[in-house]
Amino acid sequence: MVFQMFKRAAPWLLAAVMFAGGYHTANNKWEAKVNAEYTSNLKASEDTRLAVQAEVNKVSKRFQDEMSSLEGSTDRIISDLNRDNKRLRVKVNTSGLTESDISRCFPNGRVELHPETSKSLIRITQEADLKEKALQDTIRRLQGVK
Repeated sequence: MVFQMFKRAAPWLLAAVMFAGGYHTANNKWEAKVNAEYTSNLKASEDTRLAVQAEVNKVSKRFQDEMSSLEGSTDRIISDLNRDNKRLRVKVNTSGLTESDISRCFPNGRVELHPETSKSLIRITQEADLKEKALQDTIRRLQGVK
């Protein structure tokens, strides 16, 4: 009786074992394929990130080099202005007081800046220009534009 039952169930058991084995094999192949694809995508993305980072590092190095040479550039601009007998001036107005309120000179018009103030303003302007240029270059590199 048990033998007869085994004889009837054997094809079904064999089919179930084959199905489970095939499923397991296919699942392992699929996992290996997905893992290989994920690994290759991860490597490509890491390579891209490293390339972009190298470009950003170049921009940073160039910015640092230009910032270090800024002092000489500022001095050169000041000496060029002095040589050409040009001065930095600003417009000034009185604070609303009239000449009859107090008895001293009112500077309406233009006033020359002190040399240290001129140097400071030129340096601030140059630093801002360099920072803007470096920021624009960094954005271009991050967007993939060279």
